[in-house]
This record gives sequence, structure tokens and C-alpha cells, in this order.
Amino acid sequence: MPANGVTLKISLSPRDHQYIKHLLPHQLKVWYSQVNEVLIVFDLHGYDTGMYTAIIRDLEGFINELSLTYPAINLVTVDYSAPARKAVSDAYFGSNPVPLKTHRYGPYYSYFYGIYKARYDYILNTDCDMFFGGHSPAWVQQSITLMQSDQDVIACSPHPGPPRKDGKLMDQDGQTDNTPLRKVVFDSFSTRIFFIDRRAFIMHLCPLPVRIAGFTTVLRALLRGNPVYMLPEDVITDIMREKGLKRVDFMGAENGLWSLHPPFRNPQFFRDLPLLVFNIENNTIPEQQRGYYDINDSMINWEDARNQIREASMKLKILKFLRLKA
Repeated sequence: MPANGVTLKISLSPRDHQYIKHLLPHQLKVWYSQVNEVLIVFDLHGYDTGMYTAIIRDLEGFINELSLTYPAINLVTVDYSAPARKAVSDAYFGSNPVPLKTHRYGPYYSYFYGIYKARYDYILNTDCDMFFGGHSPAWVQQSITLMQSDQDVIACSPHPGPPRKDGKLMDQDGQTDNTPLRKVVFDSFSTRIFFIDRRAFIMHLCPLPVRIAGFTTVLRALLRGNPVYMLPEDVITDIMREKGLKRVDFMGAENGLWSLHPPFRNPQFFRDLPLLVFNIENNTIPEQQRGYYDINDSMINWEDARNQIREASMKLKILKFLRLKA
């Protein structure tokens, strides 16, 4: 266990049940030796109907079983009570009440609740659908050293995707370098995965403002019955750019450490998930995937998922047209 004190924070909800039994053990295998606490933040907001009861019990039982092998696991359910929401708001938003959801109806409050509940100030946050390769056992300590040596680095993340030999990024726009850490510098934040020092986060970024999304986005959110708030990563990104702060994604020493994100969910993804985890853990990566952060068609055929998105988009446009004509 590291001497500095590090919390690994993993966010999940009942909708993640189809892949959590493969990906949570994978994530623990990668990170457990580098952290002191594994804070699993279980968000049940909107899942209080009877149809989710069995899924919730199954996930809780699975995590309790994992804790026999990984005793640093601490499972907490997001507390949406008024006192808890006030405490989180006071800690990170000042007098601004923290929104519960974003304009996409994605998590907002639950991210900050997890940061608030973490036992240690060094916090490694990951969504529960992330994959990791390289498996460097020194990545967390190298992140701490990097942030301590450069006060402008507000967050670190693993390298975005398995690296190409030439270091080129195919779907990211960060500034790369050829230093031993193989760094990529961004002026933006991502809530999908980040490593922060909570003390520096509060000092440089808080109190965070609560901002409304752009006009078109607000109209779309209202059409769908969603809240109208900007994504928290966009709010943080704005402040980073105002203050000249940066996020550094890097490989690190030896085999390094990199991340992969599944952009869609389709039957093949769930069917091939065990093989996907195996190949990533063993660095069996197609050349066509290298340099890409999102898992592409060289590993999973996403065509049916893309078709579904196109069809849904067309239906939404037709619905908007009919409402305007009414």
C-alpha cells in the first residue's frame, strides 16, 4: 500500500450490472496494489422501483464477495438527503446548491459526493466501464510526483489508449512529448477518469460555479425532460483555461499504463467482454487500435450500435418537427 494515502473511487449504478462482474475485478487487478482505499460509490437515484431490487441485491452481494479478496473495499450508497447535499455543496460549490443531474441526465452530484466521502486526499476516480492496459505498478506514485513538481497540473490520467510507436494520437488533441513518461498535455478535464489531490483541487478550482448549458443544449434538454446544467467537466475545463491549469495523461515507466473506453453497448460487446478483458490485460491489441482512446471496430464491430443512434436521432428530429408544426 502506498505511503501517501490514495483512494480509488469507482462509480456505478444498477444499469452497469451487465458488465460490472467482468470490469470491476479487472480494475481492481490493475489498481489495488497502488491504493489504500477502494471507494465504490453506488448511485441508486432513479432506481428505487421494484424492478431493480434483484439487480441491486445481486450487485451488493457481488461486491461484498469481492471484499473478501480485496478488504480495502468500502461500498457506499450515494446519500441524497438534504444534509448530505448541503455538505457537498459547501465543500465544493460554496453557496451554490450542487445539481443532481446534468443536461444529459447523467451524474453530477454523485461525482462530488464520492470525492467528499473519500478517506484520502489523493483520489483516483474511474467510471466502472473503463479498461486499463500496461499495468505499471508505479503509475500512481509517478502521478503524485508529477503534480508535486508542477503546480499547474491539476489532474493526471493514464495514457489515452494503447500507444503507437510514433506516439501519435488518432482521436485526441493533446500535446505529446518524448519524455520518459510519454506525456500528453490537455487544457480540459474529464470526469471519466482522473487522479487529483483533493486539497489542490479545492484550492485552485473551488468554489465551483453552477452553470446552465448553451441555448441549443438547453432546448434539447427541456424537450427530453432533463435538467439544464452544464456537464461538471465542462465547468472545470472553463476554470482550468481561465487559470492556465492542465491535465497530464501519461504512460509512465516500464510498460506504462493506458486506458480504453467503450463508446457503445451492443450484443457483441457483452458477448465478447471476457475476451476483451483478457486481450487488454495481455496487451493483445490490434495495430488499428493503437493511438485510439475509444475502442474501435478492430476490437468490436459497432455498426449496429451506430445504426441505432442514427435511427434515434432521426426520430427525435421528426418529433421536434411535428411539435413545431402543432
